[in-house]
Amino acid sequence: VVDHDEKVRLFGEAACTLLPFRHSESFGMVSIEAMSCGTPVVALANGAMPEIVEPGITGYLTDNPAQLADLALRAIALSRAVIRERAVTRFGIDRTARLYMDIYQQIARGDL
Repeated sequence: VVDHDEKVRLFGEAACTLLPFRHSESFGMVSIEAMSCGTPVVALANGAMPEIVEPGITGYLTDNPAQLADLALRAIALSRAVIRERAVTRFGIDRTARLYMDIYQQIARGDL
């Protein structure tokens, strides 16, 4: 069992997070956690991954599992500071809470 602090340390020390999942991920929490630690993500382009990973910015995606290793080598050259900033900007708790509040307000007004 890995606790939160250990998970953050492991992600932060990893050169890259490789996600070779062949089945669709409904929401890539692992990828967001990795990027929040500044770690690039390389994954197969299925499920939610194309909505999460920004190719050339926060990692790389492919439809071909044979390309994963080469993309991982490219990913380690990406800016960890930029990866972290993009993750926080796009998926941080402040933004997420604000989006939920906007939806709740639309529902309360009858807009949805």
